Amino acid sequence: MPRLPSVDQLERRVPAPAGGVVTYRPVTISPEAAALPAQAQARLGLTVADTASAFGAIMAREQQLVDRTRAEDAFNKLRSAQLDLTIGEQNGFRQKRGADAVNGQLASEWTAKFDDQVKQIGDALSNDRQRELFKSRAQIASLQYKEDILRHLAEQRNVYDQQVYQGTLAVEQQNVTGRWQDQKAIDTALTRIRGTVAAEAERLGWDPKVAEAHRLAEESKVHSAVLGQAVASGDFMYAKRYYDKNKGAVDAQTAKVVERAVEEGEQKQIANAYQVQFLSGRDSMTALRVLEKKVSADDALSEDRKNMLLGRILSRQDQLEARAERQRAEVERRIGRAIDDINADTLAGFESTYDRMAPILGAAKGTALEGEAQRMVAVSNATRQFRLATPTQQEAVINQAEAVIRQDPSKFDRRLLGAYKQIHEAQKNQVREDPTGFAVRQGLVDEQSPAAAPLDLSKPEALGDQLSARFNLARSVSARYGAPFRPLRPDETSAVVAALRDAAPAQKSEYFAKLWQGSRSDPDGYRAIMGQIAPDDPVSAIAGDYAGKGYRELAGNGPQGQGRLVSDLILAGQALLKPDVKADGKPAGGTLFPMPKGGETAKMQRDFDNYTREAYAGIEQARSDHYQASLAIYAKLSSDAGDHDTAVYNSGRWKTAMKLATGGVERYNSRNVVMPYGYDKSKFEDELATRVEILVSSGRLGEKWKRSQVEDLPLRPIGDGRYLMVAGDGVLVDKRNAPVVIDFNQPAFIPSGYKR
Repeated sequence: MPRLPSVDQLERRVPAPAGGVVTYRPVTISPEAAALPAQAQARLGLTVADTASAFGAIMAREQQLVDRTRAEDAFNKLRSAQLDLTIGEQNGFRQKRGADAVNGQLASEWTAKFDDQVKQIGDALSNDRQRELFKSRAQIASLQYKEDILRHLAEQRNVYDQQVYQGTLAVEQQNVTGRWQDQKAIDTALTRIRGTVAAEAERLGWDPKVAEAHRLAEESKVHSAVLGQAVASGDFMYAKRYYDKNKGAVDAQTAKVVERAVEEGEQKQIANAYQVQFLSGRDSMTALRVLEKKVSADDALSEDRKNMLLGRILSRQDQLEARAERQRAEVERRIGRAIDDINADTLAGFESTYDRMAPILGAAKGTALEGEAQRMVAVSNATRQFRLATPTQQEAVINQAEAVIRQDPSKFDRRLLGAYKQIHEAQKNQVREDPTGFAVRQGLVDEQSPAAAPLDLSKPEALGDQLSARFNLARSVSARYGAPFRPLRPDETSAVVAALRDAAPAQKSEYFAKLWQGSRSDPDGYRAIMGQIAPDDPVSAIAGDYAGKGYRELAGNGPQGQGRLVSDLILAGQALLKPDVKADGKPAGGTLFPMPKGGETAKMQRDFDNYTREAYAGIEQARSDHYQASLAIYAKLSSDAGDHDTAVYNSGRWKTAMKLATGGVERYNSRNVVMPYGYDKSKFEDELATRVEILVSSGRLGEKWKRSQVEDLPLRPIGDGRYLMVAGDGVLVDKRNAPVVIDFNQPAFIPSGYKR
């Protein structure tokens, strides 16, 4: 076959560069050379014809290869589609199972899907040759695909038959479970199960013995379901009848289970009946004991259940006994506490009513505390009159009882004497600490009366009649029981102290003014209130007392303004010495006012002691309180003086402060005596002489005491302007053995016709 010359075989002539001027040189060509072009042209024509023929053959072969490749590619696509139509999650026919697979439409539907894929892929090919090649291959795949469908249908038909078989058996078992008492429903279920087993045996070609075994097994399940529901429902008699009727159709293993279940059910039924009785009588010891006897005597009950029931019954009996014991103990504790409360109130001098004691006495009856309850009532009755007596009468009863016991111990109960003494001491404390409360508890005043009602001391100026009623009640209690005159109750005293604690001097002065107004200018009542706040705030109490004296002066009973002046000095000085403090304890208004320190402070104390000496003998707290008041006045005087250094001791100023704070101290009968407010020594001696003369001439002291003797007796202060007269180691008493009190706060009573 002719071949075209290659590039290398073609001769290329490369022109040489000109070396100079082109010149014409004629060339002579030989005959052989002249014939060469014609020969070459002839050869070239022959080679082109051969080449065209070869190219056509090559292209035809290439087309065949392309057609075959395109057909194979199309077949690959078909195989992929076949795989998707077979097992694909969305399109695969194998996803159709059971009833969905054997519905009669799967083969035609999925065959059509395959044919659609064949057509779609074939139409996409370029020529008929490719389509023929693809079609021959698609026919093989179609046969395989249809075989897979038929195989899947056969498998799923078997699956579906098995599902229907199992479903029929399950449905009928459920049916008899729900209608276990309906014999017709049970018979219908058994008939259907027998037919279903026979059909399955025919389909699968079971041996007759195998088919019979399946039938018995499935019927036994029905009977077991009926018996199980009967036992679970507690109808053990029905279960027993049904079992006896159908035990031939129940397998041996099920028969054993049913027999045990029926027996267990009977035991449970008996035990449940006892359980109901136990629950209904679980809080009754009598009912539990009756039930214990019944359970113990029941031979039909198994030993295990009997022991279980008896254990529970006995345990509950123990619980009830323990609870009853705790309740008894708690009741006795409550009774004991109530008895103790009554006895404590009785020994404190309070009255316990019948309505209060009767329930305690009733609750204690039959208990270990019955005797104590009876004694509680006896002590209350035996001490009633004693509790209502005055302190003097009580002392007389105690003395008489002690005398009787000394003569014959069997004539008087020592325990009762002990009760008398406790009551006497308790009432003394109560009447001293809270006269108003004591009066209410003793029935001396109705608890709803104005005198017993709480005082609103935030607005003392508005108290008026209520505070006057309280003064009168406090005086009555003081006179009857010899107690201090204390108008305020403890909580009311605390309220006044709290009101004054954080008040500025001007606010304190205003409060004292309002309190004086509310007291209706009753100096004794007002001064008694100051005495009650003195233990907590003595300096403020002294200032308040002087304020009251000042208001009394304004009423025309003394020199104008002296008391108010002293009160203001004390309050202002107190504020200098004790400024308000912050949360950290430091003064909020600056440092404390500079006062003499060290040795000078000691000198101030010595000067105060020398000034007062025995003037405050027996009332040392008053000495301390007035010393503090003196310091306050000194601080205010020093502040007003404008000293460059107030820490330097000024003795003259200190003397003035002491006199203003104490009211003045003078010598009388070799003793220092605090003067009554507003009195100088001369006035004091004249007034005292008048009072002594009236006292002696009244005959109150008896014949042995002469005026000169009484005038020579020293005085012992017992309060503001009140004195006892010292006689030997004791004090002067009158013929009734009552101490003689010289009270400058009261006007001297001069009998009619008396002449000095």
